[in-house]
Amino acid sequence: MDASKVPQPNGGALKKLGIVTAMPLERSWLTSTLGGPRPAVEVCGVGAAGARRSALRLVDLGVDALASWGMAAGLDPGLASGVIVIPDRVIGSRAHGYAPDIDWRRRLLKRLGRAVTVCGDPLVDAPKILDTEDAKAAIFERTGAAAADMESAAVAEVAVEHELSLLVVRVVLDAAAVTLPGGLGRVIDDTGRVRVPQVIIRTVLDPRDWPRWPGLVLSFLAARQAMRTVWSLAAPDLAL
Repeated sequence: MDASKVPQPNGGALKKLGIVTAMPLERSWLTSTLGGPRPAVEVCGVGAAGARRSALRLVDLGVDALASWGMAAGLDPGLASGVIVIPDRVIGSRAHGYAPDIDWRRRLLKRLGRAVTVCGDPLVDAPKILDTEDAKAAIFERTGAAAADMESAAVAEVAVEHELSLLVVRVVLDAAAVTLPGGLGRVIDDTGRVRVPQVIIRTVLDPRDWPRWPGLVLSFLAARQAMRTVWSLAAPDLAL
């Protein structure tokens, strides 16, 4: 598998960080009272096309480091909701591999210590929301990746094209054995916001989804707490 290497930081030179996240609720986890320079943040909506556009906007703003931040689907059956994934490789849809910045990643892992559970195995690009156990199992069997998302590979591609440092920080929302409520992807709009009225309507109309929502809510709370812990320890620059 081809591996594209992202440039390493240049000594002690000051770096300007740009963060791409799919949903406004993921951006809210970046809220911090800590001092220091604030990163530039772009909310891209779900999917690779928006992630690429957002990453390019950050490039235009003059950032020289990019981070992909947010939730992911668990593929490895051993990963529970709330596990932080800081992959050593991002597998793109065309089987290209992107290697995050080695030193930056190492500093973040050191800063986190044992405060959260971290997985360092690869993350893979998903063409759509993986809403069933079978869909996750098929990608896990094919790639061996620990988790999947729809944005990180696009951010990594931009980092390579513009010779920027890269880091990926994701948290497992739904574990490998979890089937999501049907039509979940259709209640998220182009800006990454959840259409709450549609969620309620779909849930009421499909009783099969009723048992799935409590577990998903608990998983979301675990994911949110883990990411807030990461940010509280790593802010304001994710150990850049």
